[in-house]
Amino acid sequence: MTKLTLSIDEHTIERGKLYARRQGRTLSSIVEDYLESLTREDSTAQLSPSIRALMGIGQGPADENDYRWHLMEKNS
Repeated sequence: MTKLTLSIDEHTIERGKLYARRQGRTLSSIVEDYLESLTREDSTAQLSPSIRALMGIGQGPADENDYRWHLMEKNS
């Protein structure tokens, strides 16, 4: 394994970690699977449900509703 440092919005990371915890996985394994699927020679390969759920997670700025949702999930 090689270590990689990425610059990702803090709220996106928190939502990703929450998603990973709910799936019983690590965020690293989800990102690794996603990168693997992007670089796979077979471009028609199906994305797993875990990866499809992450699509679009980092697009656009987080709004106040996103932040409130994050706080509710974090404190529940």
